[in-house]
This record gives sequence, structure tokens and C-alpha cells, in this order.
Amino acid sequence: RILRDLLAAGSKRDIEKMLELAQDIEKLAMVARGGNPDQNSG
Repeated sequence: RILRDLLAAGSKRDIEKMLELAQDIEKLAMVARGGNPDQNSG
């Protein structure tokens, strides 16, 4: 869902929506890493 929304926002040049979705992706990545924001998975 996030990637589909990101593509739609990009095509509309909706910067605010793209930033919001990027933050959602960051949150999901942090959860996937076990909540450690400093861990780099590659």
C-alpha cells in the first residue's frame, strides 16, 4: 500500500504526502530491525 501511494504522490508531485509515506517506511524498517534505529541492515 505504501509504495503504491508513494508512486501516486510522486506522479502528482505531492511532496508532503511523499514525506509522510517516507516516514511510514522508516517506522516499518525500525520495527523490522527490532526497534533499534541505529542498526543498519545493509
